[in-house]
Amino acid sequence: MNGLNRRSVITALGAAGLTQYILQAAIASPETMATSARNGISVSDQLLSSLQATTDALRQADASHGSGNLARAATAHLKVLIRLHREGNVNEATGRRIAAVTADTAIQTGWYHFDSGAHTLAHNLLLGALRAAQASGDSRLRA
Repeated sequence: MNGLNRRSVITALGAAGLTQYILQAAIASPETMATSARNGISVSDQLLSSLQATTDALRQADASHGSGNLARAATAHLKVLIRLHREGNVNEATGRRIAAVTADTAIQTGWYHFDSGAHTLAHNLLLGALRAAQASGDSRLRA
């Protein structure tokens, strides 16, 4: 793995460029999250809890067995969340919650790809996670 690990990812991704991206995200206002798509997907709290539970289960599998083959499953899960974000009928609070679950999932998916050697893809996923975290308004995720 070229001596790279999760702790050295900042160096691997280019600290200067990443720092600029983080600073820009920190000062930007969160986007408006309420959407009403024609024939959009109805997004309930129960659905979002289930999707967060899937992210948590993937995290648990990573902790117990290593990331191994989790990247593909996590990517498919992330695509579901992105579709809900784009096509869901949601109010502001639900939109922010979708963004939070998406950020959390993108972070995990980025690490799975990083661990499998796909560093460029991991970089892009982590930057996307930062954007979703910003949209969520959740300072914990932004950190």
